[in-house]
This record gives sequence, C-alpha cells and structure tokens, in this order.
Amino acid sequence: KLTLQRAGYIVLLLIGAYLISTKGQMIYPHWGDLIIILAAFFLSSAGVISKPLLKNYSADIVAFFRTLFGGLIILIIIPFIIPMFYQVQSVWLVIFRSIFVFLTLLFLYKTIQATSISYTAMMSMMYSVLVAILGYIFLSETMNFVQVVGGLLIIVSVILIQKSGIHKEYNSLS
Repeated sequence: KLTLQRAGYIVLLLIGAYLISTKGQMIYPHWGDLIIILAAFFLSSAGVISKPLLKNYSADIVAFFRTLFGGLIILIIIPFIIPMFYQVQSVWLVIFRSIFVFLTLLFLYKTIQATSISYTAMMSMMYSVLVAILGYIFLSETMNFVQVVGGLLIIVSVILIQKSGIHKEYNSLS
C-alpha cells in the first residue's frame, strides 16, 4: 500500500538519483539518454518476466541461463555490428566483467525471488551511489557538492524505506 510517507521516500530517491547523475544541471536529451532509457526498459522487462520463473526455478539457474543465452546472442550478433569484436585487448578485464555480470544477475534474481520487483527497483537506486564512489576511488572521477547531496538523499531514502517495512509487506504479497 502506497502511503504519502512512502511516496515521499520514492521522491527522495528520484531527486537523489537526478542530482548524482546530472550534477544538478538541466537535462538536454541526447542519443545516449535514449539508449540508457532503452537499457532500463529491457532490464525492467527482464525482471518482470523473471518473477514468475523464480517461483519454479532457483535464482542460480535463472541467472546462469540468462547469462549463457545472452552471451550466445552477443557472440552471434555483435561481430556483424563491430567487425573488430573478437580482437580483445584485455582478456582478463572481459573475464572479470563477465563474472561481475553473472553475480549481478544472481543477486538481482535472489532479491526478486525474496521480494517484489518494485522494492528491488527502489533498492537498486544504491547503484548510482556505488558507481560514484567506485568511480572516485578507481577512476579519479570527481563529485561536486550537489552529487554528494544526491548520494546522501539516496542513502537516507533507502534506510527510511527499509525501516518502514515495505520489504516485509511486499514479500508477504508475492
């Protein structure tokens, strides 16, 4: 049940995500914005499709087969789009990236199995905070004050959502 308080938490999450990703600047849509919206649509669709699957299969199996078939599709299609695709410069980075993608899917599906898609999506807003922190540590990317405020808004919202018991309520519905 969406209460005014919970709607406020969601608004805080969205404001935080906006601030951390845009540095507080106005957004002028570019081609990359459309691509990320499409990626979000496909990821969301995959999550929604996987919920019924996770009632009959373990998250391990669903993550394994999604990774396997996704990899096969990439191996078949990408060489036609990117001719130099198989000339990988850093094989270890590709291997580590593949492992991280599999682990991401595994934990995503375990979360979806335990709770609702909506709750999983709200909690995944921590992604932007973690990317900003890891970008700062490993890539020397900078964060301005507005981005730090955005990150703090996301963290506070996630804590408030957790304390409000939304995850328990959603879990009992699924």
